[in-house]
Amino acid sequence: MGWQISTFEDRTPVAGLPAPVAALIQSHDLTTSSGDKVSFCGVLIAKNSLNLFVPRNSARSVNGEDQQYLTPLMMHALRKYHHRFKSGLTNNDNGIGFVGTEKLSLVYQLLEDYQKFGIYRRRSTIKVVNTGKPDWSKTISKFVPVSSAGNIVYTDYIGSKHKYSADFEIAKIHAFLIKRLDTRYALMFKGKSIFTDHSLPKPSSIKTSYMLAKLETELKSVYSNRDIWLIKNLITLLKQEYGQLETTTVIGIKYFHVMWEHMLSQVLSNVVNLNGELPTPAYLNTDNQLVPAKNKGQRTDIILASADNATHTIVDAKYYDATNATGAPGWQDLVKQFFYAKALEFVYPNSRIKNAFIFPGSKAAYKTVHMQDRKSNNTLDSLYPPIHCFYIDPLIVLNSFNSDNKLKELTQQLLQPS
Repeated sequence: MGWQISTFEDRTPVAGLPAPVAALIQSHDLTTSSGDKVSFCGVLIAKNSLNLFVPRNSARSVNGEDQQYLTPLMMHALRKYHHRFKSGLTNNDNGIGFVGTEKLSLVYQLLEDYQKFGIYRRRSTIKVVNTGKPDWSKTISKFVPVSSAGNIVYTDYIGSKHKYSADFEIAKIHAFLIKRLDTRYALMFKGKSIFTDHSLPKPSSIKTSYMLAKLETELKSVYSNRDIWLIKNLITLLKQEYGQLETTTVIGIKYFHVMWEHMLSQVLSNVVNLNGELPTPAYLNTDNQLVPAKNKGQRTDIILASADNATHTIVDAKYYDATNATGAPGWQDLVKQFFYAKALEFVYPNSRIKNAFIFPGSKAAYKTVHMQDRKSNNTLDSLYPPIHCFYIDPLIVLNSFNSDNKLKELTQQLLQPS
């Protein structure tokens, strides 16, 4: 299939999208609460059109080759984050907005399995003479031994070897389904088609009921873990109709800010968890007893610590536009950072405490955030230490997250003394 690939950004005004794409976004409720901007990162597939939505302020290229690279980049990151979320490896438990990610996981695994093992083959054991592993009970019953130097010797033996065959109905079903998945999804995951022409005809019937019946019968006769896994997932594929060429496919995440925070926590070095050390609220009751409320304590996004603990940086990963004052963090975001700094100063009184925002973008609009006296216009840095602003291209973060690499240069900048 020749894909027509179009790339857009999250938070793009819906009115600025091509009409068919805007209609898809609205029909799947992938907009902000106001309905005027996109709230989605992932892919929308309709017929032969693949519409990729990358994070806001990405330094993306518009040529086809780069777009082909961007799609698997986005899909791999989504799959990895979805796996961590399901495994409980992230600290976020709500506000995610996954769309079609179960499909992503199943299709990806089936394509990976095909690329590694190829088409399903049935293994049978055949008896042969003087080849393979000896079957001594069969050999003794069939051949007469000879005596040599006082020992009994069999000059011939019955052996067994495994024979593999892909020319049967289950292999045809596997090839048929993988070819359809490859046509629709391989570009998303691999950047290209991975299917090989196996010269296998279609199954005797491509009705879902027929293929399900054949697979369920085969499942009763297989024993290897891989065969069981494969057939079970092909059955799931058919039951959920993932193998069909649907009119529209949507895979992605509606609220990317949660994934943005998690990715940055993974790609920065020198990350420490100090939430358990920060002061917590305590309520004085009418009996003059302090009742701690530890579950209401402060929880920072990311804290970095230098090797000697001489510098600590409190990082807030903000998925804001931050190219103008309207799109920058508001008072609620700022006051949290000021209080986090106060709390960390109490725990590490001899450390330099630094505050930072990290925004998506390849070009910085702001350097620092200050509180300002309304009358004199002077900054109040002694009362409210400045919050430093850093910008990084989301595509760099996605790439580092996928490859488990650390952004050491950004980490060093974050830990540099103010």
